[in-house]
Amino acid sequence: MLVKNKNKIDFKAEFQNLDSGYNLETKAAISSAKDIFKFKPELLFLKSDLKRLEDFLLGFTNSLSNTSNTLQNAVKSTLTAGGKRIRPALLLICAKNKNYDINYLIPAAAAVELIHTASLIHDDIIDKSALRRGKTTIHKLFNRDTAKFVGDYLLIETFDLLNKYKI
Repeated sequence: MLVKNKNKIDFKAEFQNLDSGYNLETKAAISSAKDIFKFKPELLFLKSDLKRLEDFLLGFTNSLSNTSNTLQNAVKSTLTAGGKRIRPALLLICAKNKNYDINYLIPAAAAVELIHTASLIHDDIIDKSALRRGKTTIHKLFNRDTAKFVGDYLLIETFDLLNKYKI
């Protein structure tokens, strides 16, 4: 439960429920994202729709069973590593109208997340980062070449997802 103190929110109590691997800034962001529904009930639709996105991404990683184990494991470890899913949430919020169709929007939301994830993988390689969100980065878990391949693969899959839309 958030405690308000002179128009400021004290997140200290909230941190106890979060993964200890996250830094203070990340914990505050996660806590804020979870509590937005208390302050903006019109965004409640995001809870179920972002859950559908998570299911879609998990299905995507499971569909890689015909590929190499290294590719499947690397993609799965990066897409299931957690995150706030802010970018797909913003896409869903912008698309919210009387014709809102989550089945139509999920591939686009996933594509946005795949682009973001690919950019993080490539960024971690360039910056030689060992951790992302408190977890070991792909190039440290596997190797640099595998990480580059996974980032590139996610970008290609993004185009495949978006290619299904008629403009």
